[in-house]
Order: sequence, then structure tokens, then C-alpha cells
Amino acid sequence: MTEQVTTQQTEADAKFAERIGFMASAADLGFSRAKEDFENRFVENPEQAINWYGESLVAAQTVYEITFHTMSVLNHPHGGVAEARKSAEQEIVRLITDTAHSTSSASRMIAAAKREAAVKVAEGLGIAPFVRSWG
Repeated sequence: MTEQVTTQQTEADAKFAERIGFMASAADLGFSRAKEDFENRFVENPEQAINWYGESLVAAQTVYEITFHTMSVLNHPHGGVAEARKSAEQEIVRLITDTAHSTSSASRMIAAAKREAAVKVAEGLGIAPFVRSWG
């Protein structure tokens, strides 16, 4: 029985590591594209860039930050899959439960974009049931 649990855990760990690696690569590309789009639009019309592209830039940056931080924990000599998963869960929960206390619509938009991005990362990593209990 213990051998079966260990094998299942090893397979789950390998899937998690594979997912986070894939997501980090996609996040790097997505953030680069979102940043480039935002910068190009900002030169043309700063107000429109902030209103129309700011939210997607924040979301892309959030996914990038979560995935790359998780990868750094995973690849750290004292890290590992369990630590990386725990770190990702903590960051995702922090972003989901963070409420913008500002009356500024921009602050609320940023908080909402970060929450939505955090949920997408949770779903991608297969920890969505954990996150839904916090949402």
C-alpha cells in the first residue's frame, strides 16, 4: 500500500513540476507580449493604454510572478515539489483574499486582475479545489 501511495505521489509531483515549467514558459511569453502591447499603445495614447491594456498587463505579470517564484522554489537546493506547491498555494490565496481597500477604481481593477490571474494559475496547477475553498 505504501509503495502505491509513493508511486502516485511521485507521479503527481512529476506532473506538478511539468505543469509549472510549461506555465512559466507560457507566462514569460505572455508577459513579454502584454508588456510590448502596452508600451506600444502607451506611446500612441497613454489614457487608452491604461484603460484597455493595463488590466491584461497586470494579469500577465501576476501569472509570470507566481509561476517563476514557484519555479525558483522548486529548483532551490532546499526546495522541492511539496515546498513549491505550498508556496504557490500561499501566494494564490494571498492574491485571492486580498481586497482593495482603496476607493480608486484603478486599485480595484488591479486587485481584480490579480485575483483572476491567480485563479487561472491555480486551475493550471490542478490546485483549483483548494483555491475555491478560499474564494
